[in-house]
Amino acid sequence: MQRRSGSVRHGVLAAVPLLLLALSSRAMANIDYDPKPTMRWSELVGCELVVVAKYEAHDLNGLRLRVVRVLKGKDVKPDDVVKVALRHRYSIETGPTGLSSRDPNAKRDGIPKLCYAVQIFNPGDPLPTKIIPDVRQDAVYFFSKADKPALERKGQVQFALFADGWRQAVNGLPMGLTFRLMQSVSGPVSWDAMEELGRTRDPVVIRKLIDWTVAAPAGRGYFMHGNRTRRGERILSIIGDLGGDVYTPLWVELMKGGRPGHDYALYSMRELLAQIDPKRAFRDYAREIAHGKPWRRDAFIRALGYIRSEEAVALSIDLLTREKRLEPVLGALYSGLKPPVPWHHTEVNRLRAFARPKLAALIQAGKIDTQHLKRLHDRLPKLVDETPQIDLTQAAKVLLDPSDPAYHGRGDGEGNRLFETMKDFADPKYVPLLARIFREVPAARGPGAYRFREALGWHATLFPNAVKAEFKKQGVFKLHDKDPNRPILDAGLLVTLGGPMTTGDLRRYAFNSAEGFKRVATPELIAWLKKDLMGDAKGRGVWDRKLAMLLEVDAPAALEVIETGLGRREKHTPYLRATLLAFAVRHGRPDLVDELIELVEQEGKHWRKIGNAPYIYKCLVTSRNERAVGLYLSMLDERHRVAYDPFDSHLGADHVHDTMLAWLSKEYPDLYLERVGRLAASKYHGERVFAVMELRRMGLDLDYNPDDLAPERKRKLARLLPVIAKAGRMTPTERRRFVLGLYGVTLEGKPGKGWYAALAKATGHYDTRVVVAAIELLGEIADDFAPRGLLSCPFHRRETLTRAWLADRGFNLDQPRPQ
Repeated sequence: MQRRSGSVRHGVLAAVPLLLLALSSRAMANIDYDPKPTMRWSELVGCELVVVAKYEAHDLNGLRLRVVRVLKGKDVKPDDVVKVALRHRYSIETGPTGLSSRDPNAKRDGIPKLCYAVQIFNPGDPLPTKIIPDVRQDAVYFFSKADKPALERKGQVQFALFADGWRQAVNGLPMGLTFRLMQSVSGPVSWDAMEELGRTRDPVVIRKLIDWTVAAPAGRGYFMHGNRTRRGERILSIIGDLGGDVYTPLWVELMKGGRPGHDYALYSMRELLAQIDPKRAFRDYAREIAHGKPWRRDAFIRALGYIRSEEAVALSIDLLTREKRLEPVLGALYSGLKPPVPWHHTEVNRLRAFARPKLAALIQAGKIDTQHLKRLHDRLPKLVDETPQIDLTQAAKVLLDPSDPAYHGRGDGEGNRLFETMKDFADPKYVPLLARIFREVPAARGPGAYRFREALGWHATLFPNAVKAEFKKQGVFKLHDKDPNRPILDAGLLVTLGGPMTTGDLRRYAFNSAEGFKRVATPELIAWLKKDLMGDAKGRGVWDRKLAMLLEVDAPAALEVIETGLGRREKHTPYLRATLLAFAVRHGRPDLVDELIELVEQEGKHWRKIGNAPYIYKCLVTSRNERAVGLYLSMLDERHRVAYDPFDSHLGADHVHDTMLAWLSKEYPDLYLERVGRLAASKYHGERVFAVMELRRMGLDLDYNPDDLAPERKRKLARLLPVIAKAGRMTPTERRRFVLGLYGVTLEGKPGKGWYAALAKATGHYDTRVVVAAIELLGEIADDFAPRGLLSCPFHRRETLTRAWLADRGFNLDQPRPQ
């Protein structure tokens, strides 16, 4: 069966970066959580009255629907008028909806629209948003109570196209495969149907899905998949092609030119063909480019990017030198080589590594004209760009001007371009100018100089000794110490540089990195930290983080603080009291474990009721006590369930369980990975997605795809699960070395500086899993901050930057080492 194994364009993993962004936004802003959850599958099929109906009239008291067909219910027959109450966020709007409802110039069109208020902007109030653009259309309505019909929750209105399927579902009858596939209410029902279609290859169902891909039925948006993706295409991309049963009819439809009024589907068809059989698609597209109809040629050139293969990239690059029309070729290169996202971009990075030397050779030979080269730089920055040459004398004239826009929160001007270049192409030669700017331009220390701070911070990370020496040479540290009440250096920057740091600087530090504090800890700072912890009877601020850092640098002093804190623990908050008890149990006071368990259970009751994961639970893991950890594992297993997304009806992994599981990873990697392995084998798609995200974070996913069908997942799990079990028994160093070995990077001998050359080379690898493991090992061996910022650098510059990072720390790989 043909299917690109790594292709998840329609799957959840393709949206992971956006998901992470959304989650971080939710944490910072005012998310509107609808107090009434979306109707679930069991609730819909349990409704007393289910009808196909359409709009009759509406008034202030509600909506009147004329029944077209009764799917379930008594005392109602076709052509009856049912009075429906509109509650909660439902409304009938005859004017602008959504964002247009805020536009004073928007005109009313008089069309009755069934709407549900949802939050569009965050922060922002919910706005009436169309469920049915014209409620005079037929739709399936679900009412919990036949004697009191009301619309109150999302999901009560479904697409009329599937009325027969809903009739079967609500009456407990066998449901057709097409309906089970296409309904968007129950993920497990839909996924089971996909597994069945993958086994049976039902030609009638496949043909229907192809027809809907070629010309989607009207009104598909809300009803078919909540305005997310085209379900038919997603299903076809998952089941793939077997003997041409999907590819051949789809290709025939494409060559017919699609259906009138559905031109947009041609793009989707070309992309889908490339997904389900990329090798055949390349042959067909290349033939059409060489010998096909002229009006199709540009479209097939653009579609080369969807194939994501070396052959397709090579052909696109070849066309770059021959085509007069540049846009189609740029479209192909951009689609195939567009800047990767943090998750699942190994395939794209591999192709970028393949394309770069070929593009560089053409540029060097002058075979790409100036116009094409400029556009190529614009569309694919950091892939074909060579290191720019900055005239430092001229740059100083620009950057020493305090009125430059770069220091005042603006993104325009030469200063911003120079700082961005310095960051992207970091080099120790820029350090003197950056230090001079910091010393001479007060505006560079202000809140608007973010481009400057980025450039300086990245140079401080890569070359801390060079920056520190230059700051000392130019008197920056003296300027910083001149007025203790108005320091000019950020405490975090001082930690990055490894000091020098005063107790005043330490007061301003966020205490978010134990490894950072170890770099600046002096007897004076350790004494101050101990005194601060001893004197803070109530445990204000980041007391627990301060204690953890003191344990890292001076365990006896930290244990003395713990004993003192235990004597007055009733004055602490419950969480900090639990933290004290956990550290005490861990460091020789097992007699306190009962008190710790009692406190955690008592404080956790409230949080468990409201469905949150209380941070106090983590103290059980921190204690490393067998009884406490046993209780934690029982709580974790009790919480193992699938849960509905708070914004729709889709089942996914339970966030409380997932949070608690992640807390195990550092202290008990074996238990953590064992449970992640179980989730990877789950029948629930949402749990598999979570498991793959966790495994990729550790480099252990082995390209396991949660979107694969059961037979393919079973085959991959046979290799994956033993790897997970083996990795769980390793130390972090052993595990990172093991990960590198999984992807072909061998490290000889014991951990140490002898690994530097291999690790530096590994940072330039196209596979991010290799890069992450190499970066972490570099930091571990050098006993320094791991240079994680390298991940955001172009792959072809990472090895050079890593060598410079090592050279700043006194290990120059370019010089012969004594034998």
